[in-house]
Amino acid sequence: MSNLKVSKYNFFVSKHEPPGNYNELHPCNIVRSKWREQGWYFNSFYRMSKFKGIVIGNVSFGLVTGYRKYRIPYIAYHYEGGFTMPAWMLPGTPLYFIRCTYAERNSWIGNIKLFWDKYRK
Repeated sequence: MSNLKVSKYNFFVSKHEPPGNYNELHPCNIVRSKWREQGWYFNSFYRMSKFKGIVIGNVSFGLVTGYRKYRIPYIAYHYEGGFTMPAWMLPGTPLYFIRCTYAERNSWIGNIKLFWDKYRK
């Protein structure tokens, strides 16, 4: 991919509506150009997901793996510090939407501490 502008390893935390027994801490790598994005993350169902799509303004959409045996569509609305995704893309789950925020942005030490604190219990 040429024109890559941003590549970040980070963590984001998620809140699910309605709440349930979901993974809420997601290590991720997001690579974004002006209008393209791709990357990976550890998803809400404790599996690795890879995604690839396009970004238009504050909305991105494309295809993602890790939820079914095949790729499924995704859509996300991005805002300062996070994004929201409708959960209609996850057939068979009772979810309405997932709201995600980036954890201690740009700080690997802060992200590792957050990860450790979450999972050492």
